[in-house]
Amino acid sequence: MQATPPSRRAGYNADHRMKLLKGGHFYCGERDDKYGRVTLRGPMFVLVPRHADFRTVWIHCDLFEKGLEHPETCAKNALDGDPAKRLGIELRFNSKKSSIVEEIWIKMATDSDTKKLNSLVDFLDGADEEYTAKQPRRFLAQKKGKNGRPASYT
Repeated sequence: MQATPPSRRAGYNADHRMKLLKGGHFYCGERDDKYGRVTLRGPMFVLVPRHADFRTVWIHCDLFEKGLEHPETCAKNALDGDPAKRLGIELRFNSKKSSIVEEIWIKMATDSDTKKLNSLVDFLDGADEEYTAKQPRRFLAQKKGKNGRPASYT
């Protein structure tokens, strides 16, 4: 009998959503010689500096109420009306260099990153994929299977 992948487990999305909103430790895989990588949801990920102890990575998606812009907004080039303006992503880790805890507010500057962040905010707000697909400036992840679809932007 094959185990069910965590992303298909009943309640996974709700549990994952709450962990992102409250903050928690996340698995950090090695990307290359310069960074580690933590997947937040689908293709949305954050890069972690190489000097971080990857076993100690803690991430918090700090989401402000609708209509408010986060002072440490992750989406540096978001447009008016982009929900990504409400989101700050805090990264903490123990430094392998100094053994102190470092805190970084993640910054992303490309338009495609902003669209992915808009979709992440929809997820954090509890919206379903059908809602996200109808909104402007969103990223829709690839769906595999009988009724699959390629990855796309709205």
